[in-house]
Amino acid sequence: MKTISLLGAIFLPGAYMASVFSMTFFNFQTSDGPVLSPKFWVYWVITVPLTIGIVAFWYVYEKRREAIYDKEDADLEKGSDDMEKDIMATMRKRTMSKASTWNAKKSE
Repeated sequence: MKTISLLGAIFLPGAYMASVFSMTFFNFQTSDGPVLSPKFWVYWVITVPLTIGIVAFWYVYEKRREAIYDKEDADLEKGSDDMEKDIMATMRKRTMSKASTWNAKKSE
């Protein structure tokens, strides 16, 4: 996963810039310098909502996944507490049954 993340961090910005500058929104062939198309707003109208939608979907998905894991952890913790109480009760019962013989009077 770290390798994929590293490769994405290295190549994604370059790929993004190449795709933006290869669009017909820019004209670098004019003698007056680069010219920006009046329809460049379309790029932002599509990109910004799409990005917000993807991030929102990811956020909701992560919160639901964390809630499931928190519930599983709580159930596991409750089960561990119940098991510990049962073990301690059993140990107390065994110890107390032997403790009664310690205080018994010796018959002489």
